[in-house]
Amino acid sequence: MPRTRGFVFVDGREVRAASAVGFFEALRRTERSPPAELERYLELLRGRAGVFYGVDLDIGRPGLDVVARCEAALSALMSHGWVRVKRERHAAAGPQLLLR
Repeated sequence: MPRTRGFVFVDGREVRAASAVGFFEALRRTERSPPAELERYLELLRGRAGVFYGVDLDIGRPGLDVVARCEAALSALMSHGWVRVKRERHAAAGPQLLLR
């Protein structure tokens, strides 16, 4: 089973996912009426970034597979500072307790 990571938005919302595709699927589930296809959701996010923030969000070329497009989009979100990976700290000695 793949290891999941926590991703944190600039507004404090968190999403747990094991891949870029999982990240955008989790994000899409938070929408009121999301598009059925993940590719359309990426286009929607790109449009919102352009309209509300004046940013041309890189979501990959339309001919690429959805995995490559999600990786490009997640990288773009992280480079703009809108999303970061939540670091998990583990105890250095004794039982391996997850500290938050």
